Amino acid sequence: MKFSKNSIKNLVVVSIIVSIYFAIVYRFSNLESNLIQNFILRTEAPLYLLTFILFLSLLFLYHKQILKSFGGMKKNDWFCILTIFIFAFIVRELVPPKTTRLFFDEDIYLDMAKQITKQLSSCLCNYGNKFKCFKCELMKWPVGHPFLLSIPFFFFGSSDVVASHFMIFLSSLSTVFVFLSSYLLFKNKKIAIFSSLVLAILPVHILWSVTSSADVTFSFFTSLAIFFSILSAKTNDLKIHVISLIALALSVQAKTESVILIPLYFLTQAFLNSNYLGMYEKKSYLLAIIFSFSIIFVYLVHTLYAGRVDPWGSSGEKFGFGYLRSNFMKNLGYWFEVPAIEDKWSYAGKQLYHPFLLSVVACVGLPLLLKNSLKKFLMLLCWFGALFLMYASFYAGSVYYGVDVRYVLPQYIPFSLICGFGFYSILNFMEKLVNEKKVFIFLIALLLFYFSTYLQKMHIPQEKIEESYGARLYRNSVIDFASKQPDDCYFISHVSSIYSWLGKGHIQVWYVYRPEFDSILRDNNCVIFDEGYWCAIQVPESQSCIEFGKKYKLELLKRVNDTKENKVYSLYKIILA
Repeated sequence: MKFSKNSIKNLVVVSIIVSIYFAIVYRFSNLESNLIQNFILRTEAPLYLLTFILFLSLLFLYHKQILKSFGGMKKNDWFCILTIFIFAFIVRELVPPKTTRLFFDEDIYLDMAKQITKQLSSCLCNYGNKFKCFKCELMKWPVGHPFLLSIPFFFFGSSDVVASHFMIFLSSLSTVFVFLSSYLLFKNKKIAIFSSLVLAILPVHILWSVTSSADVTFSFFTSLAIFFSILSAKTNDLKIHVISLIALALSVQAKTESVILIPLYFLTQAFLNSNYLGMYEKKSYLLAIIFSFSIIFVYLVHTLYAGRVDPWGSSGEKFGFGYLRSNFMKNLGYWFEVPAIEDKWSYAGKQLYHPFLLSVVACVGLPLLLKNSLKKFLMLLCWFGALFLMYASFYAGSVYYGVDVRYVLPQYIPFSLICGFGFYSILNFMEKLVNEKKVFIFLIALLLFYFSTYLQKMHIPQEKIEESYGARLYRNSVIDFASKQPDDCYFISHVSSIYSWLGKGHIQVWYVYRPEFDSILRDNNCVIFDEGYWCAIQVPESQSCIEFGKKYKLELLKRVNDTKENKVYSLYKIILA
């Protein structure tokens, strides 16, 4: 990189401004809780909406400048992109069971998306009816994921079916950005085809693409961020830099940990743009950086505040080297399906399918990429390594812990790029012996055949999925039951979010101790108590279920017997004396 006094001076100025900025964010996040919560609830979703509209507007205005970067691509190349996208979409629509996997966070996301469409506030409605939410509370998660879900909800209504189809579209769209990223990085159509096809056929990516998990959105935004970071590094056009920074501002709000995309974005600039420091001589570029950081102010406040007040499922440290020591070999073993690791950390019943061959190809590609280009090697290694180490350092970051295999989804984006280069390296070696076109077709056919061996494993009825069996049985049962009840019925439940996105009257179990619950009993003939999953597994919160049964006369309406996990889920109508 070329250095100059002005660029270094401006870089120092930006560093000081950013330091002051983060000091303000930290100070703001430690203000009184009610003040912060009201601020976030009022501003986060509207600001994200404005940013999203700005991004789409700039995308429309600057599309010609973006397309110039793909001047070497022909019509057949664009047809390849469309073909792989359609293939990925059809596979995700037809192969995996359309089921929830992350209980019951996905229902919370669905309700947050519904509240964005209703009142432009990314909150969870804990008390409301079909028409209005009376008590909407701030959650620890940022707005990016529920906002995207709110887009199809705005047009088609809130539904887990609508969400599933949209997430399939979003995960399939990631293959497009992987293709474009690979082409920009390597300037080679064959590498781009291999890269996007690898992502299209990865079993875990397929299985989770039907869910409403925020990890699918994070994976999509990782593909978006890596594309715009490479695009920005390959040009000196200020317009491209501006839209890339706006894309980054949208992407980092996908999940709490998406903040890692910020350093990865700027590292990409440093690796791929030999004159990147020269950009800091331009005041317009500095203003674009400052503007992009101002957009994520609420997100950063929300993240720091949530880290301060929410236990995140653990009373101790959330990240640490101790977790890294424990998780590192387990998570590494996932990528290679090593039998010894599989035996030691059994995941019987868990759908943790990762094609071993693809990891071998990626390992072939890495040293050859290092030989080809140190900067590209370091750039892709940073993206994959940072995401891998971040989750391995998390207290619940093992892919064998619960359903936390979802944490590999964003890692699949740089992995696909590395794997694509690996396949191309094999192609280069084999073409010395056989015609290049024949070898290329053979490798594509081999890839698709290898994928076909996983079809039966992925195409499994949801009732046969052992993972989260009880939670899935309970959720399906109450959705079926509630959908048949009159709209004026109120449901009292630990997972009231299910009834909220279904458009039913609902209230959290612990609200029974509040005055508003008396009015619900007094003014409604149909009040139903959901003695559901959290009541059955006997967590500390289950005490309210026991007290509820003692306080009111209950008439059994439906009972579901979980013979596999020996649990009972019941729905009662409250009978007033």
